[in-house]
Amino acid sequence: MGIQIGQSLGSYRVLKKLGAGGIGTVYLAEHPLIGKKVALKVIHREHAGNPEVVQRFINEARAVNRIGNEHILDIADIGRSEEGDPFLVMELLDGVSLASVLRSSRKLPLERVLHIGAQIADGLAAAHDAGIVHRDLKPDNVFLVTRRGAADYVKLLDFGLAKLVATEWPGSPALTRAGVVLGTPQYMSPEQCESKGDIDARSDVYAVGVLLYQMLTGCLPFDGSTMGEILIKHVSDPPIPLRSVEPQIPPAVEKIVLRCLAKKPEERYASMAKLRAELLQPEGRRASAGPPRRAALVAVFVLVAVGLSAAGVLFLRREPAAAAPPAPAVVPLAVPPPPPDAPPETLDAPPAPPAPPPPPRRLRPKPKPATASPAPKPDPDGDGLLEPTRL
Repeated sequence: MGIQIGQSLGSYRVLKKLGAGGIGTVYLAEHPLIGKKVALKVIHREHAGNPEVVQRFINEARAVNRIGNEHILDIADIGRSEEGDPFLVMELLDGVSLASVLRSSRKLPLERVLHIGAQIADGLAAAHDAGIVHRDLKPDNVFLVTRRGAADYVKLLDFGLAKLVATEWPGSPALTRAGVVLGTPQYMSPEQCESKGDIDARSDVYAVGVLLYQMLTGCLPFDGSTMGEILIKHVSDPPIPLRSVEPQIPPAVEKIVLRCLAKKPEERYASMAKLRAELLQPEGRRASAGPPRRAALVAVFVLVAVGLSAAGVLFLRREPAAAAPPAPAVVPLAVPPPPPDAPPETLDAPPAPPAPPPPPRRLRPKPKPATASPAPKPDPDGDGLLEPTRL
């Protein structure tokens, strides 16, 4: 009969169905006392009696809590319904899957792809550090939410096919067997396609490469009409270069994706941490972007010039002002008036230079005119004395 709306599972009451997958169904549920809402993942009734499926269900909860990374969906509890159906109490996400985004947009802008890819690599790096390989990475298992006002915050889901290090999990049987193909064909690594038992973290690196290729070009690197055809292409065919599909993709980004898709694991990135560093590195993208690089260089030169100018101003302000030399005395020149017959000045001809002043004339003193001495008056008496003048 299955789970009913309004039914209680553990401490939570089921409100509605959110979605279903191959192994289980996810429901929205709420704690009746504190009002906390969660997602409940319940195994389908036909799989509830399969010990291997149930064990994978338990392993998913243990793997997630062992990783403890913010990019991994949190699982808070595990239990069984009254009918014996195992269920997980999971973090409720308000967002959209990457698969839904790609169905509506087909391909994404470069910066958005690198932002999402770096977060996927961050979450998987934490899983690998905990000894866990996801093995089923695909757009349906990448959820995008808004966190602290930032969009496209990545949450990784469904570690049900995760490979655990059995020696570090007491009581956990080794569920991976050679000859068994596990995963989604379009996102499986060549070693998964060949059903090899020695799957390690580099298999997830390959799957990230498939996701990056799909987000950048809008198509899968390997696809076909049958599962066998797809598996053979993963093992033997080289991927079509990204720039052959989308010429605007920078060569440095194409190089990153193609290295992830290398057929031999040793030719891929050795760890998710190194892949994440490459996706976050700005220099490689700027070096291959063409005109934006020139614009960046111009901006750098402008900043350097402004900095040097500011330094020069500060230097000049610190220099003491030198005393200005005294201005030379101006001696006016005596310019003689123009002769009366000189032609009038016109605006067309340039003014003639002033004529040099004539040499100063030396004035000679005029000789004083000789004054004649008055004639001696006659002396009537003959005594040599002048007679008084009568007025």
